[in-house]
Amino acid sequence: MNLEPLMLLLQGRRLVLHTGTTKTGSTSLQQYLFTNHAALKAQGILYPTSISTSDQPKHQWLIECLARRNQAALTSACEELGTELDEQVHTVVLSTEGLYNHFYDYIHTAKEGLAQLCASIDVEVVVVFRNPFDFSLSSFKQGLINPPNSWSPYYGHTRSLEQLCSDPKWLQRLNFQDFVETWRQLVGKEGMRCFPYSKAILKTLCKHILDFDVSSEHQLPNANRSVGLLGVDLLHVLNRHQLPSDPRALAIEHVRSIDALKKTPFTHSKISHAIVDRHCTASLLKLCATTPELTSMVGSHLQALSAWAGGMPIGFKRDRTDTAFLLCLEAGFIEEQTILLVQSLRLFGGCYSACPIYLVCPRPHRAPSKRTIQTLELMGTNVIIENLNHSLDHFPYANKAYALAHLEEHSNEQQIVFLDSDTLVLDEPRSLAISHQHDFAARPVDVRGICSSPLDNHYHSYWEQLCALAGVSIEALPCILTGVSKEAIHANYNGGLLVVRRSLGFGSRWQNLIEQAWEKEITPKPGNFWGSGQSTFAVAAHSISSRVHLLPEGYNIPLHSPAPGLDLPPPEHPKHAHYHWLLETEHFSQGLQQLLRLELSSHCRTFLQAMKPFQHRRGGSHTGFPESPQSAA
Repeated sequence: MNLEPLMLLLQGRRLVLHTGTTKTGSTSLQQYLFTNHAALKAQGILYPTSISTSDQPKHQWLIECLARRNQAALTSACEELGTELDEQVHTVVLSTEGLYNHFYDYIHTAKEGLAQLCASIDVEVVVVFRNPFDFSLSSFKQGLINPPNSWSPYYGHTRSLEQLCSDPKWLQRLNFQDFVETWRQLVGKEGMRCFPYSKAILKTLCKHILDFDVSSEHQLPNANRSVGLLGVDLLHVLNRHQLPSDPRALAIEHVRSIDALKKTPFTHSKISHAIVDRHCTASLLKLCATTPELTSMVGSHLQALSAWAGGMPIGFKRDRTDTAFLLCLEAGFIEEQTILLVQSLRLFGGCYSACPIYLVCPRPHRAPSKRTIQTLELMGTNVIIENLNHSLDHFPYANKAYALAHLEEHSNEQQIVFLDSDTLVLDEPRSLAISHQHDFAARPVDVRGICSSPLDNHYHSYWEQLCALAGVSIEALPCILTGVSKEAIHANYNGGLLVVRRSLGFGSRWQNLIEQAWEKEITPKPGNFWGSGQSTFAVAAHSISSRVHLLPEGYNIPLHSPAPGLDLPPPEHPKHAHYHWLLETEHFSQGLQQLLRLELSSHCRTFLQAMKPFQHRRGGSHTGFPESPQSAA
């Protein structure tokens, strides 16, 4: 297929190709763009109207050209399109569901031409997905409603859902991964934009793709109403009679009216549910690992699986209303880590999957990229960029205290769970729920390091000074064992996972202590403030309450080797892992191997095995003094 006419016409311009699975708001978006054609064009965005109509405001001609290699149709469409172009147009948007629905009808014959087009102009493909259970249902019902045509044997059909799900060619429509990866090869990683369907999809697409604001009053219209069980039964009867087009359209409206009288939903049977699961789940998890924007959609898929299995729903049904998660977010390697951590929490966090996640950037000059923020917002997080770390800008480990103090004032949940960005949630972490008998929860530090011990005087002076600052005796710190080396120490906790009761106002106490320690130069080692993030947490916590719950060994699992020579067996019931640098390119195979040693669900294993190494490298150790490298933790 020769796409040179389109290529020449759009030289120097951006081409956005929008598509989506059934029932993802495509028709409503097309109607909105068609209606607002003039306003869009005034901003340099052209949604062509000369090659679409008000009752069919989409660009299905593109599929006619690609699938049937219709060169004459392409030439004619380009001539029409040329009449609408002028110098102010910098972006052209073409929209049709056919780009997805007829993917296998055109991709093999048109791939070479599409590759040339994408190599010569700026092409961006935007696709909206529903989770496969919802998509297969809506595709089945839409096929009953649509009139028969030469394009699809699945329009105007009389099959059952089970029969349709057993058709290998129809099942190709559920191969989201193949569509994304094929187009990604053509347009590049940045040119492939994926979105999960939501009721706000119109505003989301206009904002993120076109930088065009949809008024807050605008609601997404229900352009294609679905039908329930009664409607499905009536449509099967109607389609067996093969009525002409006009009488059939009238009959469809009567079916919709009758269906509205009895609102019994049409759902999957055990057979169709099992087929969709077997065909889709593994590929969805693999796609999610490379396309984090789809995390919410994959989460809803896993939720449906879990509900059918009769277990705890996984995904976005919010079971815990008392917990908020807090992460620090900054530019650089932390962006990749944060995206992966949020994915793991949303996918495998069980009753915590839908909890609020706050991502706080306390140093605005190190704010993450716009693309990262967009991706994280699509996963339902709240990104907060505020200048909170005034005093210790050079010591990134202090960010935790500043972020926690801020969130305690601006959230309502009973407990806040802080997670280091270089960690992963592997399974539902039920032990995060602190009882009325505790105010904090954490794991001990892995090895002794800078800790004080009741058995000797190493670092004793440092801890005594720190405790004096907080107005507490060192004896108030209970004796505990380190998590890995099992050495006796005065309490010190690993900062990778911390649970705090919000009502204590602990964050400001921690923040004040770390600032005072810096000001008075109370350091673990001369000229080195490293380790003070954890030590000040422990002292500040015990200056308020001695009620600290030690989490089981399946939490904050250290995947690096913190104690050389200790070949420890994997902990039972792994819930949360701390991988440190092990997912960077040079250490990735080791990190993945360490993760897969753990006893994980098949879904979690599939997701982890599809991960890619991080592109960024983390910085070096931080002494806490201005001359140290600037990075974040």
